[in-house]
Amino acid sequence: MSTAVVLDWDGVVFDDDRFKETLFSRLSEDHNITKHQLETAYQKSKDTNGYNDRRLAEFLADKYDLHTSALLTSIDAVMRQTEAKFIYADIHNFIKDALPHVSLMILTAGDERIQAEKIRHSNLRSAFVEVVTVSAGETAINKASVLNSLLQNYEKVYFFDDKPSTILHLHETFRDEHRIIPILVDRASLYSSSPDTFVAQLLSYSSLIDSGLLHRPRTLISAVRIKNQDAVFMVQEGSGAAKGLWTIPLGHVEPDELLLESALREVYEETGLRVSIDVFYRLVTVDGKDYLGGEQDNTRSIIIACFDATIIDNNPSTTPELTSMWVADYASTRLRLRGNWQSKLF
Repeated sequence: MSTAVVLDWDGVVFDDDRFKETLFSRLSEDHNITKHQLETAYQKSKDTNGYNDRRLAEFLADKYDLHTSALLTSIDAVMRQTEAKFIYADIHNFIKDALPHVSLMILTAGDERIQAEKIRHSNLRSAFVEVVTVSAGETAINKASVLNSLLQNYEKVYFFDDKPSTILHLHETFRDEHRIIPILVDRASLYSSSPDTFVAQLLSYSSLIDSGLLHRPRTLISAVRIKNQDAVFMVQEGSGAAKGLWTIPLGHVEPDELLLESALREVYEETGLRVSIDVFYRLVTVDGKDYLGGEQDNTRSIIIACFDATIIDNNPSTTPELTSMWVADYASTRLRLRGNWQSKLF
């Protein structure tokens, strides 16, 4: 059986931020509409499947007494620039390097007609054996269903997507199905420039082949970064291979447990504090032996999903499992830290 490499479209192949910026500039120039007005119209004309150019044109025509046909002429002119302006620079090399070895596919969410137009104007359609568009209403669930079905025909499936919520859901869903490998694409360069295996800033086919971590069973870890100005809340491990070392609250995600549920549980068990999760912060992957979790991790890849959180009750209602303290200057601290990967969380 062969390998499938599946790409989300928007944010992975197609630069939707640049498309939107160019679209607004063209409509503003052609029809004397402000960027603020366009943003409002853009959001109000969306439905559960997201952006629709026809609804946007109709909304603007009705709101500002313009002609729908003239607006669509401007919109279509921007769409025709897709190949030249909106395809990320690394995509052509990625396709060229991957095509002799794998089956390439697109798995995207949104309006089927809009997505088809983007792909058609990219002149990349012939590179993909299949293009699947799912409803954006339950994007992660819909994509998980499609990826699972691919296992009937492929030995291994790599999937690149720029939505953290989708990638985290896929890691939860396929935690025991190691033939499906979800990779978070970060085009905004929020992460370190160094490769992080399950996080990609630039798409490179060789990284799929060269990275041993991708081909190992995965262990899911939830981690919580609690900040107060420049200080970060840290705990000291009390047992096991990591005894005496300091880290932010973290731990294994139990079977059938969601990452968010695990994050809240770990904080409460280790510190006695109640927290609320504010936002997904970043994904870190490390070799099991560098995680210092136990012998069972030595042949595994550790995926650490880190969330930012706020303390909502700082009066512990239970005896904390671990010693804790606020660390104000992580860079210069002399605490013995749990693995070099800790620096990626600050």
